[in-house]
Amino acid sequence: MKRLPLVAAIVLVSLVGMVGVSRAADPPIQTVLTNLQVLQNVVKALQAQLAKLVPAHPRLYYLTLGNYRGAEANTTACASGFHMASLFEILDPSNLQYATKLAGAFKEAHRDQGLGPPVGVLGWIRTGTASAFNQTYWGTTNCNSWTSDLGIGTVVRLYPLWESLNNEWSYSLQGWWESATQDCDTPNHVWCVEDPW
Repeated sequence: MKRLPLVAAIVLVSLVGMVGVSRAADPPIQTVLTNLQVLQNVVKALQAQLAKLVPAHPRLYYLTLGNYRGAEANTTACASGFHMASLFEILDPSNLQYATKLAGAFKEAHRDQGLGPPVGVLGWIRTGTASAFNQTYWGTTNCNSWTSDLGIGTVVRLYPLWESLNNEWSYSLQGWWESATQDCDTPNHVWCVEDPW
């Protein structure tokens, strides 16, 4: 990001130089061609900088095909290049891409899943809260920061009923997400997200 102002300054100096030359006298064709080449090089440099800033694809996320207990969720569940997701990393799925081509991603032929995530399937999720395993509220308990099979952890799923919240499981609704608590020794899928670029 810091290089962009420098590149912009080079473009400005080149443009001012071209205007100055054209006002003084009609420049020889070689001078015009040289200035155009400088501008083309500057544009290429800007494009290269932008390519580094803008990712080639949206950040990937997925729900593991396998099930893991609380102490395994953070250490062995996610594929290389991914980590156990915090809910706030995947809260808005419209800005992400579900990793359907990943071998360990949850997908079932009988689901109307297409290239999107499965709906209604629970998975362990990071909460962003302090280490806890004895809280009874979803979003505040996390199997002692996913190091223990004792106590309670938080699970979430994409909400399957679009028209209303079904309170059968005592879930809370966060946008499209429902959350609940489960015993840490219960095997569950795990929500994973691609490491930052």
